[in-house]
Amino acid sequence: MVQQRHNREGVVQAALDLLDEEGIEKVTLRGVAKRLDAHLNTVSYQVRTKAHLFELMADAVLGDLDLDGLPDDPRQRVHALAAGLRAVMLSRRDGARLVAGTDAFQANTLRAADILAAATLQLAADEATAARSVWSIHYLVLGLTLEEQAGRSGMPPGGRLVFSEQDYPSLHRLGARAVNEPFEERLRFGVEAVITAAAAHGG
Repeated sequence: MVQQRHNREGVVQAALDLLDEEGIEKVTLRGVAKRLDAHLNTVSYQVRTKAHLFELMADAVLGDLDLDGLPDDPRQRVHALAAGLRAVMLSRRDGARLVAGTDAFQANTLRAADILAAATLQLAADEATAARSVWSIHYLVLGLTLEEQAGRSGMPPGGRLVFSEQDYPSLHRLGARAVNEPFEERLRFGVEAVITAAAAHGG
């Protein structure tokens, strides 16, 4: 029986399917080989190492980011990119952990980063502020999405949290807003804060 030949794209897709079904801890070169009914050497030849496999997987996730038809206005474009990045990571089990755990300097990742950089360069007056804005937005989206996928809304079991006015007066004043604001609203506010700071710094 002739064994089926597998290319890099097929290996990465099998790894993504394994990610969705069993989680990031189960994604190994051996696990992908078993899923493909292939030899471990076949998978290793295509992706070299587990770390490189994860980089290719993260780039494939970002390849689902719709970069066509983004708003012309740079402020709106940054918001759309941040929301889109959150959405594609949420579309995969452990998607945020996958992206956060890699340094993926691959085509899809670089294209998205370049579009974000172009928007921040329009909003900020200097390159240093634009670069810091790109990283700030990157970490904001990753951090919030990691929390969201981990199921940590901030609320305890039962969904009710009351802060003592005597012990925690400021948290008591914030009330439920301190822990249960929707993640999309947290993201929108954070991105807007970065953009506003960048524009003010540049001015």
